[in-house]
Amino acid sequence: MGTQLLREGQLTRREVGTFIRLCGKLEHTQPWTLELFEALARCVVCAAYEVVCFQYRPEGWCVFLARRATNDIYWPNEWHSPGTILRATDKTLTDALKRLMERELAPATISKPIFTQLELNRIRRGTELRLIHIAYVIGMPNHGQFFPVDKPLPEPLMDHHRSLIEIALTGLPRLNRFAGR
Repeated sequence: MGTQLLREGQLTRREVGTFIRLCGKLEHTQPWTLELFEALARCVVCAAYEVVCFQYRPEGWCVFLARRATNDIYWPNEWHSPGTILRATDKTLTDALKRLMERELAPATISKPIFTQLELNRIRRGTELRLIHIAYVIGMPNHGQFFPVDKPLPEPLMDHHRSLIEIALTGLPRLNRFAGR
């Protein structure tokens, strides 16, 4: 009885019990491997802190994009806007922002992120609840580059980041004060 399939292709009752026991061993503070995160991300909704970064340049408003690693299993070498998954160890959104700043925007700084929209989105890795923000970049990050928003964005661009940037563009007038406009 304990090994009967709940539904075709689903875990058995015994496997469900094993999974629950194994999850009980996980500590939210322990470092998770990328493989463990990827496996869990397929099964749960992850919260993503997204910050679409803009800068006003001689050619007009530009959006900052960087390339994912060439060994990324979902989006190898694709352009993306800065963002990070919220972790159980984050005490505040500022913890996530600090991680994002160090990993994707250093040594540049940004204005305080302005919340723009909350969106539930199904992506290649799983389902994300995106907390979409915009910010003004001061300086130049070590990696990535700025692209004019009134011209086609570079390819390949992460599929769900195209819509992310479109959403962020609706809030662009809120950044005029940082650009001296």
